[in-house]
Amino acid sequence: MRILENPDNLRLMNQAELALHADQSKKDLYAQKEELFFAMDEKAHEADLTEKGREHLSPSDPDAFMLPDLITAFHEIDNGPEQDAHKRLEMKNALQKDHEQKAQRIHCIAQLLKPTACI
Repeated sequence: MRILENPDNLRLMNQAELALHADQSKKDLYAQKEELFFAMDEKAHEADLTEKGREHLSPSDPDAFMLPDLITAFHEIDNGPEQDAHKRLEMKNALQKDHEQKAQRIHCIAQLLKPTACI
């Protein structure tokens, strides 16, 4: 955010935002938003990937940033055709590991994108 410390850059950014918000149909605003890879909420100090950003980071796995529903998956494993308790436990462990890896990835990306306060 150091780029905004320059008054000229801040003025240009404000002019661009005003121009986008002046459009009553919001076509330009939505078109600009579709081009973003992530969005920041400076007031809440949060940032998140957009759909385009998720697709860019993981084009081969569309569910890379979706946490699996463990309760439903565990229920399906318990009530599924597999009779061997050891294999059911292995399946549950694999799901748990997948959940942990995805949660870690989501957390790391959120931390990397998180806006920092300028001092």
